[in-house]
Amino acid sequence: MSGRCHQPQTHTCRAYPRCDLMSDLRIGRAWGGRGLSMALEHDDVLGNALDFSPASAAGAKRVSEMLVFLRQRYATFTPGQTGDARFFMADVRLDATRTVQLYFLKRNLYLRGWTHDGGTDFMGAWDDTERALDEAGRRQRIPTGMTLRKGSDFLKAEYGSGADKETLSRSTMEGRLSKLHTYLGDVVAGRRDDTAGAEAALHVIARMTAEMARFGLFAKSFTQKWAAGLGQDYTVTVKLHYSPGQYTDYTTPPFTNAIVKWAKLTKKSNGGTETLAVLGKTVVQVEAEAMIGGGAKWRPEAGE
Repeated sequence: MSGRCHQPQTHTCRAYPRCDLMSDLRIGRAWGGRGLSMALEHDDVLGNALDFSPASAAGAKRVSEMLVFLRQRYATFTPGQTGDARFFMADVRLDATRTVQLYFLKRNLYLRGWTHDGGTDFMGAWDDTERALDEAGRRQRIPTGMTLRKGSDFLKAEYGSGADKETLSRSTMEGRLSKLHTYLGDVVAGRRDDTAGAEAALHVIARMTAEMARFGLFAKSFTQKWAAGLGQDYTVTVKLHYSPGQYTDYTTPPFTNAIVKWAKLTKKSNGGTETLAVLGKTVVQVEAEAMIGGGAKWRPEAGE
């Protein structure tokens, strides 16, 4: 699904260590002695991105490093990419036996879907156009070698009206990933499944991964409050340099209102001249730059 969605206004080890910023993480085809069942290149896989098992600690530093990975892989997009080159994946350990693999699209940072326990059963989230495709068409939009699964209904990529209700925190991340794990297991086993609950879980996971990778300023506050958590209406106040010698406090719009303006805020941060307002308040270039804050900037290939 989207780390937002295709309609932003409605908003979705045996390893190959390589990045100093992620020295305690693992990028590779496998980790923990178990192969991950996918065909992505090793640079596109972050093993043990987070670890919620009692013997470990899914701390704020690990979250920050995972967001760096998401931004780095987004930056590797090229228009000619096809097949598995379109995707990258972050693997998360819930406990000694359960893991969840989150798959993202390089083109737009959307959270495409997930597998569990290093397996090949793939659950995707789909926008309205994709939901109209036949199964063969949808299979072309997931990594190769996967078995496409569907529960009692499609998981929608577009954020629902309740997507902004949950606190963004460590406990929410762990709980919602556990929900995704259980849901996929239920679907595979043919048990009664909770599609609405899984959809809501995926949407809040997207906000704590893809959206944070896009908005560096909001991500900084999120990681600082990783344990305690933040309501999704949180704002951030920073001092901005509006003119020579003038530094003034600026308070951002709420997180939930800013993230649906990714494209417009990027354009404004790049010097765009089109007037931009969020909640009726005009946003100028220096303010847009602050909100993006080193995050992944929108590009035309990502779609409006």
